[in-house]
Amino acid sequence: MSKPIPVAQAYHDSPKWSLGLLSTAIIIAALVVGRAFLIPLAIAGLIFVFSLVLDDTCRRIRIGGWTPNKWMSRLMTLCVILVSLGGLVFLWYASFGELARLGPEYGTRLAIKLDQMSQWIPSVITDNILSEVASMDIQPWVTALVGQVTGSLAIASLVGFYVVFLFIERDDWEQKLPKIAKTPDDIARAKTILAEISRSVKKYVWINTVTSVLSALIAYAIFRLVGLDFAILLALVVFVAGYIPTIGSLIGIALPAIVAFLQFDSFGPFFVVLFGFGIADQLVANVLQPALQGRSLNISTFVVVAALAFWGMIWGGIGMFLAIPLTVMIMIVCAQFRATRWISVLLSQDGQVGTEKDPGSGV
Repeated sequence: MSKPIPVAQAYHDSPKWSLGLLSTAIIIAALVVGRAFLIPLAIAGLIFVFSLVLDDTCRRIRIGGWTPNKWMSRLMTLCVILVSLGGLVFLWYASFGELARLGPEYGTRLAIKLDQMSQWIPSVITDNILSEVASMDIQPWVTALVGQVTGSLAIASLVGFYVVFLFIERDDWEQKLPKIAKTPDDIARAKTILAEISRSVKKYVWINTVTSVLSALIAYAIFRLVGLDFAILLALVVFVAGYIPTIGSLIGIALPAIVAFLQFDSFGPFFVVLFGFGIADQLVANVLQPALQGRSLNISTFVVVAALAFWGMIWGGIGMFLAIPLTVMIMIVCAQFRATRWISVLLSQDGQVGTEKDPGSGV
């Protein structure tokens, strides 16, 4: 009778690719199953990175001969983060009240618009859409909307607590993480990885925040100018969509344009929103943002789209919001190890990634 193979030997004899596939499947399953826990944690991590940038900015404040010390700048940063997060949640919550009040009217307006367009669109299409609209029950949508708002408030509160405690223990984390490594080479590598992740993600978050705020302010000004319903809510959508590459700006333009098309009898406001805001938003996204960001991320365009699809399927819209920072982190970590450097090369735009340095390799 054959002897049983020890677990350690079976692990050693297994093909590396099979172990890689098994590990990948386990990680993806964990991301899906643990999304309720991981999503608030990931959002808090991204906000924490932004707080580091803001803290560095506060440290450079000069008022006469006074400059804030470490704890003063951190207190200022924490106040700005919490007030901003609370303000966004308040505006989001207040805007949903207007949406619940005016939302049912848009079903009627859609029917009127389709009737007006029947001379250009085949009646079969308009009749089918009208029948769907007529049979649509708005009440479950409103109930689901209220549930989403309540869930968002709970997540926002949890994220706020995470950010506060991460910020309080910032120095402790900076000391603990490198100590996980065992050898001096591993400690140096851990510090290199953390520094590179911090630099790249901080720059990405800061630039996208600046450009998203600018786009949202332009959007709100134009929406108020034409008298668009849900101006605050749509401006918030523009702000959030600014963090989603490629398709984010399209969402930020299309949604307000659809609302303008349904709200007004004339096409003037629709064209102002579609082309006026659309051109301004594209200038910010395709001229200003690349000028500020340069090629610092060095991610393939195809990888950007694939990352949006992958994280969107796993974590929904929030996954698309976090897709690029998470992909940047994966690229940086993989670039530091010989066995995984090929992953970083494939994810990059031009194949130029950080050089790995294995212990004892002399490289």
